[in-house]
Amino acid sequence: MKSVYRDLYTGILLEIESNDIVEYDTAADAILPGGTIPGSDYSIISGVGLGTAWDTRSDILLPSSGAYYQFRLVFFNELMGSTYSYTKWIVDLRKYWELGNEHLLYVQLYGKFLWGKEIPFRNMALLGGDKFLRGYFQGRYRDHNMFLAQAEYHSPPLWRFSLVAFAGAGDVFHSASTLGNLHIKPAGGIGLRYRVFRDRRMNVRLDAAVGRGDSGIYLGILEAF
Repeated sequence: MKSVYRDLYTGILLEIESNDIVEYDTAADAILPGGTIPGSDYSIISGVGLGTAWDTRSDILLPSSGAYYQFRLVFFNELMGSTYSYTKWIVDLRKYWELGNEHLLYVQLYGKFLWGKEIPFRNMALLGGDKFLRGYFQGRYRDHNMFLAQAEYHSPPLWRFSLVAFAGAGDVFHSASTLGNLHIKPAGGIGLRYRVFRDRRMNVRLDAAVGRGDSGIYLGILEAF
């Protein structure tokens, strides 16, 4: 991506992914071996698109102010070698505040929307994981579309450690006609941060989160959003 005006960036996206399933669960109720699920065999997705971002973050690793608004549009087509043809929209809106004395508050609204008759199950909108609603196993809930909202609070650091509390909610859905059947899934948890370098705002994070009927522990580098 390249800056085109002050904090506005834009660029061309190329996305290529190859998937192959080398072994199936042989249980009697397993549905992937039947081949009825899109992507249940070898598949390739290949697409090009456009990305645009407005980035005023004070720091890209651990912001204390500013915002990051990103929009992505990608077209996957058989003419480009893709097994499946569909369109992907991503909307990612983040805002960062310092509440005073190094108390930080982060808020994110995120949506992923896939338009097409058949979407490979590996490339659907996946709820959960270490970024998109911690507390749910990534991909336990998946469909053509997803939206979520989450917020995170950071305490002032004590030496190199700080505490974090976060909460969020979201859901997946198949199409606009199924929005009336949403079952919003809440999640929340607490975490610990360790500042790796004294002169750089980069944390190692450890989070524990719970959702409705699920939970997770996450260890990683950099923030969730």
